[in-house]
Amino acid sequence: MTLMNMPRVPNVLAMSGDMSTAFKAGSGVSPDTLHSVIFAICAGVALVICAWVGVKLIEALRDGDIASSDALRGIVSTIILAGTLLWVVS
Repeated sequence: MTLMNMPRVPNVLAMSGDMSTAFKAGSGVSPDTLHSVIFAICAGVALVICAWVGVKLIEALRDGDIASSDALRGIVSTIILAGTLLWVVS
């Protein structure tokens, strides 16, 4: 069974129209706008942390604390982690 043939799981957390209207009336902001803001904040924090890790890896490589293969592996792992975090948050 490939990924494309797998059955889709129903989205039980989806809001109905009435729920969305009630949320907007109570909070003053639409659920889609709130989701976009939360995604932007989480993505920004994740990317800043991953950039910091990348800078520290390059500094360690420059100072001779780690080998180039270790730095490359660390940077690739950081990129994979950043991509996974962005995928999960979205």
